[in-house]
Amino acid sequence: MNYHYQIKKATELSGEEIKTILSHWAVEEWREIEPDVFIAKFRGSEFHVLYSEQGELLSVARMNFEFKIIFNDLPYSFAELVGLVSIVKEKGFARYLLKEIQQDFYFRNIPAIGFCSFDLREFYRKCGIESMPGKAKMLLEKSDHGFIVSEDDDILLINISGEYRKLLNGLSFDKPGYLDLTPK
Repeated sequence: MNYHYQIKKATELSGEEIKTILSHWAVEEWREIEPDVFIAKFRGSEFHVLYSEQGELLSVARMNFEFKIIFNDLPYSFAELVGLVSIVKEKGFARYLLKEIQQDFYFRNIPAIGFCSFDLREFYRKCGIESMPGKAKMLLEKSDHGFIVSEDDDILLINISGEYRKLLNGLSFDKPGYLDLTPK
């Protein structure tokens, strides 16, 4: 079977595709949002999509381009892998899509990371995604009551080299990174 890999902006997804994506994401409050709200909410993202030859949506991932980590008071931009789901389960479509995403970001020379909890570590390892176990806990997010430690455990290295790898390797509880979640 041949597959078709495409990269789409939120504005390029059909209403039916948006409904399908939302129904498979684990965020309950997003399930009923309208396409125009979806498009506005994810304007800074790309959707990496895998289709069957017949045009059936098989797997999708969102790459968030509004993601920054502050190291030593300097912001560094990354593309962030979020929302990876397979519409058709247990067929290897997410693995195939991840390979396509890795190649795409390598060729475009864009630093890209993702995050996962301990229970998904083995899945990503089997997909050939290098990870930094435990490093996600060293990224702090500002809240009204101080800083929040990530619920995720690992940083996934989708496309990282040089200075960015060194920065991520240097994360520790004594030298955490700070998530800059202010929209562009």
